[in-house]
Amino acid sequence: MKLIVVHDSKGKIVSLARVETEAKGRIQAAAGLRPGRGQSLLEVEVASELAGRSLGEIHEGYRLDAKAKKLVARPGKGSAKRPG
Repeated sequence: MKLIVVHDSKGKIVSLARVETEAKGRIQAAAGLRPGRGQSLLEVEVASELAGRSLGEIHEGYRLDAKAKKLVARPGKGSAKRPG
């Protein structure tokens, strides 16, 4: 799964959207994601263990490492086990 992530210079996620690939290989993404002043936009591949999480859980529990182009758990947030 891929996400488009709008983030600030410290890696804080401002907004994100799933990137969907159609059967014909065309990519569809949520329109309207626009970085503001001091923000950037990056497409990242999401680790398989995050694929089942909601965008809200990812937004709350992770930040973006832009150099590595991956999401990393925020201390005490993303690494927590999901209930259930």
